Amino acid sequence: MSQTSQEGFRLSPQQRHAWSLAQENAASLARWSALLIDGPLEAERLRRAASRLAAAHEILRTTFPRRQGIRVPFQVVLDRAEPGWRAVELSEAVRSDPLAAAAELVRQEEESPFDLEKGPVFRLSLARLSPTRHVLLVGAAALSADRRTLHLVAEGLAALYDGGGEPDEPAIQYADFSQWQNELLETDDDATRAAREHWAGIPFIAGTAPFGGLTGAVGSGPASLVLEPALLAKIERFCAGESVEPRDFFLASWQTILARATGEAEIVTEELHPGRKLEDLREALGPFAKALPTLGRFDGNAPFAEAVKSVAESRRVNDEWEEYYGRPEDLEAASEARARRTGFEWMETPPPAAGPVTFSVLRDSAPTGGWPLWLACVREGDSLRLICGAVATPAARAAAARLVNHLDLLVRGAAGNPVARAGELPLLGDEERRKLLIQWNRTAAPFSRSRTIHELFEEQARRTPDAPAVVCGSARLSYSELNSRADTLAGTLSARGVRPGIRVGLALDRSVEVFVAMMAILKAGGAYVPLNPDHPDARLAIQLAQCEAPVVVTSSAWVEKFSGFAGGKILMDGPAAAQPADASVHPGAGADAFAHARPDDTVYVMYTSGSTGVPKGVAVRHQSLVNYAEFVIRLLGADRPLAFATVSTISADLGNTAIFPSLLSGGTLHVIDYQTAMEGDRLAAYVAGNSIDVLKVVPSHLAALLAAGGAGVLPRGTLVLGGEALSWDLVDRIRAAGGTCRIVNHYGPTEATVGCLTYDITASALPSSRTVPVGRPIANAEVFVLDPAMSPVPVGVAGELYVGGTGIAAEYVNQPAETAQKFVANPFGGSDEGRLYRTGDRVRYHPSGDIEFLGRVDDQVKIRGFRIEPGEAQAALAGHPAVSETFVAVREDSPGEPRLVAYVVAKRGGAAPADELRTWLKARLPDYMIPSAFVSMNSLPLTPNGKVDRSALPAPEQAGSGREYVAPATPAEETVARIWSEVLRIERVGSNDNFFELGGHSLLVTQVVSRMR
Repeated sequence: MSQTSQEGFRLSPQQRHAWSLAQENAASLARWSALLIDGPLEAERLRRAASRLAAAHEILRTTFPRRQGIRVPFQVVLDRAEPGWRAVELSEAVRSDPLAAAAELVRQEEESPFDLEKGPVFRLSLARLSPTRHVLLVGAAALSADRRTLHLVAEGLAALYDGGGEPDEPAIQYADFSQWQNELLETDDDATRAAREHWAGIPFIAGTAPFGGLTGAVGSGPASLVLEPALLAKIERFCAGESVEPRDFFLASWQTILARATGEAEIVTEELHPGRKLEDLREALGPFAKALPTLGRFDGNAPFAEAVKSVAESRRVNDEWEEYYGRPEDLEAASEARARRTGFEWMETPPPAAGPVTFSVLRDSAPTGGWPLWLACVREGDSLRLICGAVATPAARAAAARLVNHLDLLVRGAAGNPVARAGELPLLGDEERRKLLIQWNRTAAPFSRSRTIHELFEEQARRTPDAPAVVCGSARLSYSELNSRADTLAGTLSARGVRPGIRVGLALDRSVEVFVAMMAILKAGGAYVPLNPDHPDARLAIQLAQCEAPVVVTSSAWVEKFSGFAGGKILMDGPAAAQPADASVHPGAGADAFAHARPDDTVYVMYTSGSTGVPKGVAVRHQSLVNYAEFVIRLLGADRPLAFATVSTISADLGNTAIFPSLLSGGTLHVIDYQTAMEGDRLAAYVAGNSIDVLKVVPSHLAALLAAGGAGVLPRGTLVLGGEALSWDLVDRIRAAGGTCRIVNHYGPTEATVGCLTYDITASALPSSRTVPVGRPIANAEVFVLDPAMSPVPVGVAGELYVGGTGIAAEYVNQPAETAQKFVANPFGGSDEGRLYRTGDRVRYHPSGDIEFLGRVDDQVKIRGFRIEPGEAQAALAGHPAVSETFVAVREDSPGEPRLVAYVVAKRGGAAPADELRTWLKARLPDYMIPSAFVSMNSLPLTPNGKVDRSALPAPEQAGSGREYVAPATPAEETVARIWSEVLRIERVGSNDNFFELGGHSLLVTQVVSRMR
């Protein structure tokens, strides 16, 4: 069929897809194949062969003009169009290497993009390497050719060059195919409806491209390796026995790698299908190939052979409905999800065309599906080349190079044992394994292993007796005063039976007395248990009972909170705390009237949220805290006494970064009162007036303080940020505000003694990461990033973080089952009795050895630095007499930090009042664990396996508050409502709304106050 230049045709779905990709990346518009020609070539004879080929195949002389006002072009077949032709002279150095010659021809071709409207869309560039050897680059626009087309062009050129004559006109021209394909997709019959149902059933956005944030210009030089014939033959024998194809084996391998790299159970890979099932299309030219979404479901415990068969079945079903894929909605969904998916292509390199002049395919263009990451399997005779590429930054391309090496190991492991579990196939070579397990864990450093915290404090008190130790408001204690008062109270505690192994409750407001009591408990040989007196009485009672404390140290302001406590009570503002101490029983003086704690005894028990509904008491040992404190002192370079500030409650270990390094190094510890710590302008005034050197704070807290106090809230020396993920945006805000301090990102669960990883932002290069890395292990700590089988994962691959070393806590007090679940045997040997703590945090290694936090493997969440198990809030809510069912979920679908939302099914139908539920929880949980919203449900949505379907839970905004909206009535109300709306990032606020019920919290209050002022 031949058309004039006046008649136009609609693009096929394949052409529309190629056009869409070209709008995002012009480089994807070209397809090329480099041919090596051996023999005495006549260039003019070859050019005439190309002309005859174009005359026979309309698609090689088709242009793609656009009508005014129409974005997508149409195709016009020209009666006659000569291919583009260039004879290129290459330098002598390039001529010696055919691949280098091909690369140079490609580079030159890319300098002259295809003109789709004017043509030519089919071009050839010929370079002479020697009198009997040439390289021919055959190029075509993506709207004109796929890879198979270029190979057919190569075969056609060889045949026409060798035999002359005219080529046979194909049975079907591409314009006819395009028209048929569009009509088929627009038909509404049983077949098309079944096909649409099939394609709609594939979750387009399932799966996440590994290495994250793969954006940018097209990278050059994809990584590749060649599998030897013997290995390929072994794989082919396995495939023949299972009635699957080798491409099924390699696609399953690719999806297994991706699943293990991302932690996703479902992976969607766009596989390029040839699109030539019909006999008439086998030898036709044009872009017939389609990138079909192929779903892979990963089960690490299933045999790899099952994954291969599953992929083969997915491909078989896709093949059945291939012609029906390509509707605009299909391509739109694929485009929206492209950044999260990966590509796969299987290529068969045709054998050389024999004759006086031999044409053989030297190299083809890389896949151009617009994927962030792709794998091409190129069959080259009896071997196979694996090519892995990334459209991204150099760092991402380096990650792709590592990935192809991991794929090589996995393929070899699967070929040797295809019934092995998919999650246990090897990914690491010996060198990388040694680096991950040993080299990056070389953290051994000397510390005062045989000493306790209070012994080191006493030594410091003897060195600097008159130096200020603790300051809180107008109250201050020197080292000598703090030591002496602690001795006095230690005598009282000892008389009450406190000795090693005894845990003592400590419930005080922020004050200097806290540190007197803390040191006294340690001097008496006991372990202190910090309790927040603001917490509900019931929760405090559970903690005291669980840790079996015989006595609690508190004040008259809080003694009523412990009215039901059967043990003793020592009031810091009462006579017992002031009882004179016998100097002869001062442990620092060497007497043994006080029972001495050993380095492996418990120094404190810190309570965290518990998934079972019961808080967990983490028992930390002296030697762990000594190691941490001395590491921080070295990290800060404390060659002079520093002024440390703590803005945190002592019932969380956040403040310990400041407390113990300060008291062990001769520094001054500034205990910031709650109101000052929550208001940026007041804190800025305090920091300026007291020349604070070191501040430890939670990122979300600092963000609120910066909004009100600017750079004034920053220390003059080192800012330590920890307790939650740190964003690069906050780092930028610190710098933009004028902050010049050193910034250290700090990570560590309570079970790892305050912190186990640090990242110095000031001193480190900034890698490509979504959040600021948490860095490398501290002294005498070791960390491992492991998969579910507790095997190390490669660099760049997500896994769960396990922590070992000196900092690992002893146990969860009186919770042996929880202890056994979270503290596990170290399969790699190592220190601390061979134990590792499972953090539940999802992380990955960067090539630098730094670790990046990615999220959680469970439901736990950090909100404003507090660790929260939604299960604890859920268990408390389930106890309400009006509640039939409840589910507490973490939602991150609104701007700002995560929030807890409670979904409640009432026993007698209707809605359980949110105020009543909130009051109920306030009597049982701390404020930070109370959901920000309560959503009434008739029933909880369930998945087929009976679990709550989180994706079906409505956002509180969608469910409605149940409270009638009342518009602000006065200018003052309008101003307050506007400020609340801005801070809470919600559309409207009514006169009867409650700030905290709308999702507000104490940190946001500071912003509201500052804006209202």
